[in-house]
Amino acid sequence: ITEKLRGFVKSPRIDVRVTEFNSKKVSLLGVVNTLSGIRLSGPNIYPLKGKTTLMDLILTAGGPAPNADLKNVQITRGHRTFRVNLYDAMFKEDVSQNIILDAGDRIIIPEISELESKVYLFGELRKPGLYAFKGQMDLLAAISKAGGYTDDAALGSVMVFRGDPARPEAITVNLERLLKEGDLSQNMPLQKGDIVFVPKTLISDVQEFISKASPIMDFLFYPARYRDSYIRGRALYIAVGGG
Repeated sequence: ITEKLRGFVKSPRIDVRVTEFNSKKVSLLGVVNTLSGIRLSGPNIYPLKGKTTLMDLILTAGGPAPNADLKNVQITRGHRTFRVNLYDAMFKEDVSQNIILDAGDRIIIPEISELESKVYLFGELRKPGLYAFKGQMDLLAAISKAGGYTDDAALGSVMVFRGDPARPEAITVNLERLLKEGDLSQNMPLQKGDIVFVPKTLISDVQEFISKASPIMDFLFYPARYRDSYIRGRALYIAVGGG
């Protein structure tokens, strides 16, 4: 270009500035929301722009669908395939699960079976996440599905949220009394759609706790709110402690 301009411009100088790199791409497959009016969303091939984490990609692509199994996100990188648990990143602040993506990565978000019947298990559990609700299930059985509770669990203040996500019924369960004293009344039967949260500290003010737990409700039932909040502030970890 410089040589061709010499006949018209004295000592021409051409600066080439790259405004956007689109050569590095990743594939996102599985149960991802497709946004109306957005050119690039849902399952698709996406350019990597700078340092992009797994949750960056998923949320900017439209967010996970309600039946997404985020505890078993599959990533293929080169000849290696591995799984990550994004619930650990969200509820345990385990940043190792929200990996930084590399060019050529292939991400698959699987679908949980039996969408119509599910329970949500979060907090101080070894495998928090969304689980299929089959037949009858009590609280201990559900916690067992999630790998049991961690050493940091405050078992005297386990919360079960039920009903309208906007104004849920909050039930406090004392699992410590069940495990140490054999009080079977604390092993309550669950209903499909219940949200079980095992806190890290004892809860003294239930209403304050519900207010703190609103990001959980947003993520589960109003994903657009959570997605917009994340994109604005990049705050992935949902911190819910006792009152």
